[in-house]
Amino acid sequence: MCNIGRGTILAGLIQKTSLIIWDEAPMTHRFCFEALDRTLRDLLSANEPSNAAKTFGGMPVLLGGDFRQVLPVIQGADRCQILNASPIRSPLWKHVRVLGLTVNMLLSNPALSPIERTRMSRFAQWVLDVGEGKVPAYRKDGETENTWINIPDDIVRLTKGDKPSTIIDVVYSDFESSFSSVPYLAQRCIVCPVNTVVDELNEIMVGRVPGDSKEYRSFDQIANSIEMPSDYEMLYPPEVLNSIALNNYPQHCLVLKVSVPVVLLRNINQAQGLCNGTRLLVRRLGDRILEAEIMTITYWTLCFLLFWSLFTVSLRIFFNPWIQ
Repeated sequence: MCNIGRGTILAGLIQKTSLIIWDEAPMTHRFCFEALDRTLRDLLSANEPSNAAKTFGGMPVLLGGDFRQVLPVIQGADRCQILNASPIRSPLWKHVRVLGLTVNMLLSNPALSPIERTRMSRFAQWVLDVGEGKVPAYRKDGETENTWINIPDDIVRLTKGDKPSTIIDVVYSDFESSFSSVPYLAQRCIVCPVNTVVDELNEIMVGRVPGDSKEYRSFDQIANSIEMPSDYEMLYPPEVLNSIALNNYPQHCLVLKVSVPVVLLRNINQAQGLCNGTRLLVRRLGDRILEAEIMTITYWTLCFLLFWSLFTVSLRIFFNPWIQ
């Protein structure tokens, strides 16, 4: 069960809740849903005993996600164990009503030409076919299952040379003459699978922007604690702390230039549009603050949010430019 007791402030808030929205549900282990189910039954039956026999205590729960994408990640598990961890294997699944999304909103963009709309429609259908297992698969020597597919030639860029530069040249064509154009940058980005590729492409892209760069470095130190030995500072000097790379945190040294795009990773001022995911273009670099212009939101921006990072004095916080 979740660690929420009756009579607590959080329990009172849950009792007043009318809907729970759970995004990326297929990636979550089914035990999490079952724990929430038991917890809600307990909390919501305090005032209405009949809720103890209802799924999620009678609370409506909206699960969002796509089972064609990533299933629960279980270290060292085989396919059978991963499937058994999926929400569809939970006893709760028989109470779920499935609502499918069938309209491709990207194709409703009036700015698309008939050729672009046809090309995007074909690509979208191919992606759906991959997720549903309709694309022929094959196995390599020594493998027991068919896990490889052929990607259509029209969406592949083959190169024997510098792969990062190849993808950059394709996505950011005419970059030298348009690097500071808001409409140009708002319609382009590169989606990457891992952070190491993100850092590599970010370094190349920042290097292509003309002008002087400015470094922003994090300030790392061990938090004070009663249990902290006196030799902690000797064992973990700043150089060691600066070399640590953590998920969801930027690297120790961040290099920025004027006309480099960034994106907020925190809600700063929703009324002015400064929300998590807002893209901006750097116009001036200060020692502790950036001056930036909000970029126009487009269909492409809504599809691919980019991440860049800016450090404060004591925390590594926001921003990451060209790539997600």
